[in-house]
Amino acid sequence: MATKAAVKAVFSEWDANGDGQISLPELRDVLEKLGLPRHSTRTVFVEADLNHDGNISYDEFLSWVYSPSGAKASLPSDVFASLFSKDVKELGQKLVSNVSNISGNSSAPQLWRTQTGGHSFALPPGVKEGQPPSLLAYQVMQFLSQRTDDSSSISPGILPAMLPHRPMFKKILDACGEIVAVHSKPTGTGSAQVDLFLLNDSLFRLRIDDVKFETADSKPVCSGMNGFQPSPIQPSEVPPELWQQVQPAGSAGKQAVSMPVERLGASRSLLATEELQQGDLVVTSEPIAKHTMRVSVRLADHCTRLPRYVLLVPRLNTTLTGHARYADHQVSIAVDGETLADAKQYQSFVVANIAGRKVDKLVVTHTFTNCQVRLQTKDTATNAQILTPATLSEEERAANLSCEFSGKEKVKALLVKNGLARRAGERDIAYAVRVGQALCNGYQADAAIVDRFIDELPTLIWERGAGDCSAFNLGFVHALRIFDIPARVSLGFKYGKAVQQAIGTLAATHCTAEFYAEGIGWVPCDATLGLRRLGHEAGANLSFIEWRAAQETPEERKEFAQVGTPKFQSLEPGSYRGLGYDADGEPYWGSQAGLKLYEGGPFAGEPLPPSKMRECFAVMADMDKVMSAAGAGGSSEWSRLWPTQGVFLCSYDLEESPAA
Repeated sequence: MATKAAVKAVFSEWDANGDGQISLPELRDVLEKLGLPRHSTRTVFVEADLNHDGNISYDEFLSWVYSPSGAKASLPSDVFASLFSKDVKELGQKLVSNVSNISGNSSAPQLWRTQTGGHSFALPPGVKEGQPPSLLAYQVMQFLSQRTDDSSSISPGILPAMLPHRPMFKKILDACGEIVAVHSKPTGTGSAQVDLFLLNDSLFRLRIDDVKFETADSKPVCSGMNGFQPSPIQPSEVPPELWQQVQPAGSAGKQAVSMPVERLGASRSLLATEELQQGDLVVTSEPIAKHTMRVSVRLADHCTRLPRYVLLVPRLNTTLTGHARYADHQVSIAVDGETLADAKQYQSFVVANIAGRKVDKLVVTHTFTNCQVRLQTKDTATNAQILTPATLSEEERAANLSCEFSGKEKVKALLVKNGLARRAGERDIAYAVRVGQALCNGYQADAAIVDRFIDELPTLIWERGAGDCSAFNLGFVHALRIFDIPARVSLGFKYGKAVQQAIGTLAATHCTAEFYAEGIGWVPCDATLGLRRLGHEAGANLSFIEWRAAQETPEERKEFAQVGTPKFQSLEPGSYRGLGYDADGEPYWGSQAGLKLYEGGPFAGEPLPPSKMRECFAVMADMDKVMSAAGAGGSSEWSRLWPTQGVFLCSYDLEESPAA
């Protein structure tokens, strides 16, 4: 009876409002005061709330206390139960120590006591002993994610601009977890790059590319933040000194973070240098989910509706052609709810005629099996997972080695100067990883610089050290081509729940890359801010869809010639579509929308002249949100930007089902 009385006393103390139940805020307040990291309290609560009604009853509390698995107890149950004869305060501390594997002699956490609401937050590793940007970024993010209303760490000049973004950041932290560590790296006087590490069931990094700070009334305040990039990571990507403090004590040798694929799982870190150079490596492709993405369109305001349009829908590259991301792809075109049966099927795309009066009722459906892609040693893969390398034709190899651009010799000289020339005998895969990893350090995300130096896009990342995803991946691809490795830029977009939570829209335009490693095949990757992993994620939380390569393939070029001669057909072989300017010096955006529309037609099987196939622009309806999140500004007046051409706004929705 003494033990139950002690447990009852603890329960009553933790039930702050006396309603006979312990809520998550009540549990969090108690556990944080006792030193448990904030991110762990939700895990404890979920384990104790057996009926999942959002509160812990006394019976549930009792069951949780006495269940070794429920309390994550490392102690035997009899030893754990013997603790209940202690006084209430000591019992509370013992319970917290047990469920969190915190040693009994842990030092009290340093606290940030807010100026509003009487709250206090235990400062995570990297903040209490870090540089001012670490503390400021932590405080600002606690405000942005609505953990506190204390905005005293933010310069009054930028506070109004931050307020509308609070719901977005709340969603990010609610989904990805609380801040468990912070790492900052100075990038100049009064500025730094800051990584906020978030932990829930998985580990994430929220990178802020540019945190600006100044002194006001003898106190440092944040005067600007730009470039937010949430992404799943592995524990090895956290600075070791921080990760040792994040890991629960006594967990050495155990896997600290579970990363199931369906929860934005990050792939294994890059293979060791010795494996890359000498290992028997393969690309594996494992079907994870069937994704159905619907694209609906509407004519932008102020655009004139024409009698006829020609629709072109790209087909995805699949495992049948040696590209590992997608196992299959089907295209369905419907107008006013009726599927078009007379669409013309090609290997690279599907073509259909659309009546102008019904173009706003057009829906294009892409259905594809999304695959998790990894590079691994052959002995760790099953035969069913291994993707047979594609054999490149001479024409395809030449197209993916082409790099005759202004500034090529300058880029090559910079690579040599920085120790990034290819070494004698260096394997394709080893060199690609070495170049990609070099982009992890000292290179900044800056979408605005791309607009200013669009003519220098192929050399931008190597010459100026900054750019957006297109600059990083195009620079990476050109570096590989200069040293005889076939490579290409992939145009498409990121999509999924993580994108929705981050910027308020399902998808965001994005570039990645693929390179061809001899004996291994096409390897997908993303060199944005440096190459940190190889492969492709396939869940509905975060994935990438490649609508097409930025460079025409020989097969595409031949098939396009059977349809017509739109503007991109006049480009020289090897030129890039969607990266910079097209042949007429106009920005080209249409390749990343999942469809293209042309004024004119009808297409009846014979090539159409340019007068009957005038290119329209297809743009994401939420493109302004994407541009704003990238720090490039935004405009919804698309029709005013391109007054001589039709502009279509595309909206997207996604369904996921298990892979067959």
